[in-house]
Amino acid sequence: MARDGAAIPEPLSGRAPGVPEWLEVVGIRVGAIVIAFLIGAVFLESTGHDARGAYREMMIGALGSSFAIEQTLIKAIPLILTGLAVALAFTMGLWNIGAEGQLVVGALAASWLALTMPSLPRAVMLPGLWFLGLAGGAAWALIPGALRAFAGMNEIISTLMLNYVGLLWVDYLVFGSWADPTSFSFPYSRRFPEHASLPTLFGDVHMGLVVALVAAAILAAALRRTAWG
Repeated sequence: MARDGAAIPEPLSGRAPGVPEWLEVVGIRVGAIVIAFLIGAVFLESTGHDARGAYREMMIGALGSSFAIEQTLIKAIPLILTGLAVALAFTMGLWNIGAEGQLVVGALAASWLALTMPSLPRAVMLPGLWFLGLAGGAAWALIPGALRAFAGMNEIISTLMLNYVGLLWVDYLVFGSWADPTSFSFPYSRRFPEHASLPTLFGDVHMGLVVALVAAAILAAALRRTAWG
């Protein structure tokens, strides 16, 4: 292309000629994981620890039994969902460092319903938990969003600081009015009623895994296949 007779160079791409986009995406992620393991091994070995043994125990703890796999999948669900929230903000040029705080405030909002209205029927309880969880997290994200829009405050600082506020709220309630009187002062809230739990897929893995994967697929399609994305 040219403007006023001068050629405009095409944008540079880091992809090697002939390399498919999907292969580049996979290669970057696999390469990042390998590099992270190598850096971790260097630190472990340099401090006198057995890196190979540490990584072996890590794999056994995460994938070494059916129970370990179930727990890994359960713990992956909130990580997938918060990762989607961060990814969406990044595509808009916003640095949302507050996903942890937004997650816990959403959990607090949902927990309030389950703990204060345990007699609600399942058909009302589960949609209510979803709604309050989403609304709580969104409301917490609205604070730095409003500060950025109306006061010009850097969202990195505000989202990061609000993480600590959200976590302190959790401590306050779990050690206070929501504390389980049978927990012997351990930081446990009172148990939710059975009908406030999602249906399970297998073992202890619940339907949240399906929701997280579907949400990831929808967001990926929206970002790659639509004009909005």
